[in-house]
Amino acid sequence: MILLLSNPCSRVTLSVAISQAHFTIAICGLGRIVAALFGKLDFHVLAGYSARVSSVLQEHIEYLSIEGRYALYEAAFREVIADGDVVADLGCGVGVLGLQCLKAGAARIYGVDASDAIHLARETMERSNLADRYSCLATSTFDAELKEKVDAIVCDHIGYFGFDYGLLDMIRDASSRLLKRGGTIVPDRLRLHIAGVTSKRLSEMASAWTAECIPSEYKWLNEQHRNCKFGVQVNGDEVCSGSEKVCELLLGGRTPEYFVFRTTLIFTKAGHFDGIVGWFDCHLGGNVWMTNSPLEERAIDRPQAFLPALQPLAVEKNSQIEVLLRFDSSGEMIAWTFTPLENGEKVGKSQKLSTFNSMILAPSDLVEKKALPLCLSRIGKARATVLRLMDGTRSHEEIVENVLEEHPTLFASEAELHAFVERETKHNRASENRI
Repeated sequence: MILLLSNPCSRVTLSVAISQAHFTIAICGLGRIVAALFGKLDFHVLAGYSARVSSVLQEHIEYLSIEGRYALYEAAFREVIADGDVVADLGCGVGVLGLQCLKAGAARIYGVDASDAIHLARETMERSNLADRYSCLATSTFDAELKEKVDAIVCDHIGYFGFDYGLLDMIRDASSRLLKRGGTIVPDRLRLHIAGVTSKRLSEMASAWTAECIPSEYKWLNEQHRNCKFGVQVNGDEVCSGSEKVCELLLGGRTPEYFVFRTTLIFTKAGHFDGIVGWFDCHLGGNVWMTNSPLEERAIDRPQAFLPALQPLAVEKNSQIEVLLRFDSSGEMIAWTFTPLENGEKVGKSQKLSTFNSMILAPSDLVEKKALPLCLSRIGKARATVLRLMDGTRSHEEIVENVLEEHPTLFASEAELHAFVERETKHNRASENRI
């Protein structure tokens, strides 16, 4: 495990590599040092950080390992980032895009991220002597408040289908609040494409709940599973229709909140239609485009979005299927409908699917409760207590002690309480207290 502990006020940084075999011994030795610098070390909080940082490290090394991706952003920033620009790096993670902007001539960067990756970004900039030019804000981009309007906003929250990782909402909000009029947006345009696929591999993925090894009591989940979006690497030989450009989206303040598109796929070979694959062409700036198309050699090695059929459909060469695609700007809700056509006319039953159908909802979630009196849940009471105690006079440990005193039965264990308080204080404390 790698433990990074930074005190930005005293510029004291500890970087301790701890092997699993010597974890207890290392923590005991480290504890005295940490206690002197930061006060009592909470093991439960430390364990939670360890798990999250491991996940962050894995996620970002995957991004950095995508062949060609770094070079494409580098080329784009050379064209669109001017010397002296101030840039906001939205959802900055470990700070890669912002660092590239500095190398392209930017004067200052605001890196904004609510995840633990922001601490790795801060540590990286400290070690690279760039902390005076790269300011880290440990908050959501929707809550971020900057000291000034920026010349450019950059973001890499590009999903498998382009829009499905919150990119549209994030850039719309930031361009309206944080960006100077006429400022630069990277990316500023998305082209979305789809094609039909025929694939035993993808068909088995979509129907995994009907596999022989699954107990019969659980096979009813097959339909819910087929309403999921899958991130998969589709091979070109699995594409069985011509590709269709669904739309081109301009990113910024006028991006709509809801989208509806309709197109028709024409099949290039006989077989079975298992669903559609969706991908993006993304304009990064100047003449630089980035795509994850399964049909192009220039594509980066990033999965596409597979949206399965409810049931595979037999198709012949030149068969037609109409695709109705709907999604919201958050990228969380996607609906797709497949309708067989013949000479432009409907000839079979439509298959209607949506990620909403794959959501897990209890009956209580669907009951109309507007007329009922409202009261706090167990977690709501705990959250209200924590927020009340965050008055600028108490430390994390004092808040834990107060919650335990006022609500001794709210949590099953003290470890659960520590983890809860850590989450709540992290996401709700004032930005000047975020380190």
